[in-house]
Amino acid sequence: MARLPAWVTVGGVAALLVADVALVWLAMQHVGAGDGATSEPTSASPRAPRDAKSSTAEPVSAGPVLLDAAADGTVVRAARGRCTAAGGGVAPLAGVEVSTDGGRTFDQADLGEQLTDVLRVSATSAESVFVVGVGPTCVKSVYRSDDAGESWQASPGASDVWHLSITDAASVHSPLGRVPTGCEVRALSPTAQSMARVLCNDGALRGSADGGAQWMLLGSLEGAVDIEYATAADAWALATTDACAATMLRTADGGVDWERTGCVADDGDPQALSRAGDLLVAQVGGRVLVSADEGETFRPAR
Repeated sequence: MARLPAWVTVGGVAALLVADVALVWLAMQHVGAGDGATSEPTSASPRAPRDAKSSTAEPVSAGPVLLDAAADGTVVRAARGRCTAAGGGVAPLAGVEVSTDGGRTFDQADLGEQLTDVLRVSATSAESVFVVGVGPTCVKSVYRSDDAGESWQASPGASDVWHLSITDAASVHSPLGRVPTGCEVRALSPTAQSMARVLCNDGALRGSADGGAQWMLLGSLEGAVDIEYATAADAWALATTDACAATMLRTADGGVDWERTGCVADDGDPQALSRAGDLLVAQVGGRVLVSADEGETFRPAR
């Protein structure tokens, strides 16, 4: 497989990896855990899809998409909106959908109120789904479901989980509070309570091992739209390349070097990815595609 060019401050990466050693056992867990500190679920057969509202349509609005998948076939995704601080103005609204059949069909989630933005989605299993959302008054809440999105419980605030910022693209929220990242953030990948990685709008990859107090440059990946880190070193990325409209790539050194694993789709806009046990799940132009061979080949969710 061809190696894609990348640049990095080698000393910074070495320092960050040393800091990460104490957190490696945490970092190997599924990104979708509620606070990054619970074990990855074991594989199980997907639940039968619900018939009432099932749909294969694209998320509610175009634009950035958040996606997370669990090994039992639960997938939660959200189309982001935008909430203006003054007066709670909204344009556009956000939407959340949940799948119980590995992304083949989705149901619109009824969270009890219309969200104006979504800052994170997480699915560890059907019994452990949460969404960090912003309500009509631009106030954040965590919405949790223990029945694959059939019902939700809202808790004001989201101080204990990593999530994107409502208005400041150059920061994220960690358990320490709002922390600057040194770049405008396109995607966030928490791997533990104290550790996370971000993909910047300019393709730079930055990481923190101390709850976001300090961030170091890890590398760069041109054309990337989303990332998912499994450990401090191992990660996947979804990107547009000259060879393929939506390409899956993998790194084993934290983001210095990336190798193409396969073409997810040769048409459509790459939007989001997630890793669930042995599966990679990607959304391209509203379509959900999955891979069971480390990203070499992809098929439509079924």
